[in-house]
Amino acid sequence: MLIDLKREDLEAAFGPENERRLFAPTNLLDQAQVDAATRAAVERYGRIDVVCNIAGGFRMGEPIHQTSDRTWDFLFDINARSLLYAARSVVPLMIDAGGGKIVNVGAYGAKKGVAHMGSYCAAKSSVIRMTEDARAIHGAAVPVTGLS
Repeated sequence: MLIDLKREDLEAAFGPENERRLFAPTNLLDQAQVDAATRAAVERYGRIDVVCNIAGGFRMGEPIHQTSDRTWDFLFDINARSLLYAARSVVPLMIDAGGGKIVNVGAYGAKKGVAHMGSYCAAKSSVIRMTEDARAIHGAAVPVTGLS
């Protein structure tokens, strides 16, 4: 299953949907839509074994004391909240099924603050901290931080 906001974008990137490729136009910042995509995947494939949380965004910006709520919300929503909603939706199913794998994409900027990137670094650091939390609770494999 491939998820993006618009079906047209999925078709442009991957060609037409077919028996092996299911498209799910989904707003990852809407828990009900994420849950609906999860249900569609389970209906089609019977279970979910792997989730790759690769949605994310970057905005070079203001110093932290000048960061707008709009910038802060955008970066935390697309980088961290989308991961939270996916976890809420799929982790219980993976636990019931006896396991699964989740790949969360972080960024080098999560390791250390950088001038004019405070909100981005904080959002990506949240991705790492949430991944570590899941590992501590569920005993998952050692998390790997993707560098972008």
